[in-house]
Amino acid sequence: MSRLALAATLAATLLLVPGAAGAEERRPDTRASVHVFPGRTTFYVGEVVALRLEIHYDAPWFEKHATPLFRQPMDLPVRANVPVFQPREGLEPMADPPPPPISAQLSESFALGDDVVRVTSYGFIVNGSTIVSLTRRFRLTRPGTITAAAPTLEFAWAERFETDLLGVRTPVDPQRVTVTGTESRLTVLPVPSAGRPADYQGLIGRYTLRARADRAELALGDTLRLTLTIEGEGNHETLAVPGFEGLEAFHLLGTLDEQAPKARTLHIDLVPLSSGVREIPALTLAFFDPERGVYDVTRTKPIPLTVHGASAPPVPVPPAPPEPARPRSWLLPLTLGLLALLGTGLLLRRRRARAQGSTEPDGQLEALLTRLRGAAGTTAGGEALIDVLAWQLSAAPATVVAPDLALRLERSGLPAPLAQRAAAAVE
Repeated sequence: MSRLALAATLAATLLLVPGAAGAEERRPDTRASVHVFPGRTTFYVGEVVALRLEIHYDAPWFEKHATPLFRQPMDLPVRANVPVFQPREGLEPMADPPPPPISAQLSESFALGDDVVRVTSYGFIVNGSTIVSLTRRFRLTRPGTITAAAPTLEFAWAERFETDLLGVRTPVDPQRVTVTGTESRLTVLPVPSAGRPADYQGLIGRYTLRARADRAELALGDTLRLTLTIEGEGNHETLAVPGFEGLEAFHLLGTLDEQAPKARTLHIDLVPLSSGVREIPALTLAFFDPERGVYDVTRTKPIPLTVHGASAPPVPVPPAPPEPARPRSWLLPLTLGLLALLGTGLLLRRRRARAQGSTEPDGQLEALLTRLRGAAGTTAGGEALIDVLAWQLSAAPATVVAPDLALRLERSGLPAPLAQRAAAAVE
């Protein structure tokens, strides 16, 4: 049994189709209709809107009278023309997500313009009409009124059919019918400035934000992965990766962005900057709710953390191998500055330790400075410099080179000019 015959049988069984005599008296152009539903009348710039095409048809009448429009077979022999689906200023088409696998028994095909499309069919019947629908998504790019011509639906029908010697059912004197829907009109407003949160990043829709970490305990210098899940429907696919305030105590290594029509998942690799970090704080995400016309905020819960001391063992000091001298203009003055600053600090700590009768501290620093002094002017100077900076930051050498290195060095106690020169030298 064809999909059309199945729909006709269901409609007749449910007694939702008018009586036979009354049904035959209706004009053919009342046997089907076409509609485009935008969901609302007012929208906002940047919002993603879903426009739903619906075709309503009298399945028993189509099963008895409809004839094919084209040689290509279709479950529903109609062609819908939808001007609002065509490219136009102010409406930016969005890519449709891959449809789930559907069986032929749960789908119907029809012509949309010059293409044949297949949609899921659930056999909905309203006021005697079977309904099939198709949704297209668009991003609104400018304020104003967007008007598109009314959709149309074409089909052919015949009162009588003849069957030839091969058993093919052929219409006698087929007629074409075109029915017209109503025009589409969208009013698009700018997102309001009143009440806009300071950290608003353009998100329009309704959302929730959830956070989880892959560990609750780690060593200083180790990496943890924070997973943030933004769930909801809106324009999240169209925006850049959102930033979050409150992660200043971490070094951001990178972000993996996974997108879906109803969710966006961010996997963020973080390195704590000190053993004093006790939690990943609550993070907030501001969005504009177009249904209510107001801004709102969703928040995560804080995630407790335990960060133990340095993760890297003391850096061994191998004998400096003979290398050809390759003078670098930045390394020698920078080396002298670090040696003077850190060496003075080491000397003062030694004197204090001797006066108190305690063991002299910072043997590792002395070894690093000795190595740096010997490597100045050679190709090993850069590696030695990174090891010294790692000691200064109480971090693993692998985490030293980063965009925020100058700021971290300043926070560790280095003068700003020296911190900036050191950061520039290891880039």
